[in-house]
Amino acid sequence: MWQEVRGASDHAGARPQQARVSNLWLRPQRVSAALQLLRAYQQEGLNLPGPARRSIAIATFDPGVTPSLVDELRPLLEARFQARVVTAGTSSIPADAYAPERDQYRAGRLLDELSRRRSPQWERLLGIAAVDLYAPGLNFVFGEADERRQVAVFSIVRLHGHAREGNDSVLERRSLTEAVHELGHTYGLAHCHDVRCVMWFSNTLADTDRKTHQFCAAHESQLAQVLRRLRPAP
Repeated sequence: MWQEVRGASDHAGARPQQARVSNLWLRPQRVSAALQLLRAYQQEGLNLPGPARRSIAIATFDPGVTPSLVDELRPLLEARFQARVVTAGTSSIPADAYAPERDQYRAGRLLDELSRRRSPQWERLLGIAAVDLYAPGLNFVFGEADERRQVAVFSIVRLHGHAREGNDSVLERRSLTEAVHELGHTYGLAHCHDVRCVMWFSNTLADTDRKTHQFCAAHESQLAQVLRRLRPAP
């Protein structure tokens, strides 16, 4: 399940800072310093001139999310959203997110934490958790997104399951579907009527398994328009 939080961008019209390394003298020491600066920007996901400035960051919540899952998702999300995907580290789940009467965690509090951690240098920030999430009025949610704050989160706890494939493959495939779905919401994409589209509303795990991580033609076109607006040609 999913609960959408919509609103205007907090950073509309803001001009990103850019790393300036082109004016360094080409001495060995200066070249080495420039390379170190470039690597530091790449590791932190900071904006660079040209295509490298388009970055989506992934943050994980302790415990239970392995680095290997992030490594598997990174190239697939890069291709889907035409952006560089960087890691944003790991943090603890806010203590007040836990609801003992439900033995679940409120997804909105994880979005609050992501919003607090989000750098304006990142186009979007996606969080991955390994606890059972819920939203008020719903039994559970697979994930939740906030278009206004440009953050999203999903949990892997309900994505485990029995299948003919190995469990790792099942988890990676379902995680990709949920990651693309929630990020799609942060770019303004609504739910879809096409059961094969990644933006189809998943009420059960069977719904997630039936759809793919691909957008339908209409949502693909809408996303392309949004990305062109966000990333004007230099």
